[in-house]
This record gives sequence, C-alpha cells and structure tokens, in this order.
Amino acid sequence: MGNYKRPWCCPERRCAVLYQSGGPPNPEKPGESWVCFGRMPELVEFVYDGEYHHNDLTSCHFTPLKGLIRFQENATDWALAAFSFANALWLLKGRPKGYKPDRWRYLKMPANSAEEGER
Repeated sequence: MGNYKRPWCCPERRCAVLYQSGGPPNPEKPGESWVCFGRMPELVEFVYDGEYHHNDLTSCHFTPLKGLIRFQENATDWALAAFSFANALWLLKGRPKGYKPDRWRYLKMPANSAEEGER
C-alpha cells in the first residue's frame, strides 16, 4: 500500500488506503476536493434486481458542496470508470488523432481482486 494518511472524515477505519488524489486531505482546508481509494476489510456480496454484486474495494469522493460520497466497488468497476473518464476526455478534446482510449486495456485486469487472491 502507499504511504497515504487516512482522511480525517473516513467512514471506514479498517479500510486499507491504496491511493489518494490531490495529496493528503486536510481538515484545515475544507474547500479542497479529493478522492481516496482503498481495500475494504470484508467482501460485500449481494443480489439486486437479479444481478449479483461482489465488492471488495471502496472509493470516497469529497467535495465541499456535497461532502463525502462513498462507493463500494470492485476492480472491474474501477477499470470501467478509468476507461469512461479517458473516453470522455478524448471526446472533450475533439478526438485527437493518434490516440483513442482502448477499453480492453482497462479491462484486462482481474474481474475482482478478491477472486485473484490479492487480499
């Protein structure tokens, strides 16, 4: 794991912090936004509307207007989000020649880190 300090408003004290964007969250600067990614202490499994979900990762997004928003996710969710952001930026920049986000580059990782014995 990286050398990241747990955010001051972390909702899950047992989460193993993997990465934080924007440097360490600082309660002295509540106007800053940041995202923290971590491994949950326990796998969360459930079925919703007939779809099975298995989440072992979490991301917490903090904005001064909305506060903290926590997502329970897995590696596939993160890969799809990475591709979606890359594709949206590519479209925003007018589809520059010589580059196009490759969906499969992001999805070649294991579907769920817990399934691959990385826990």
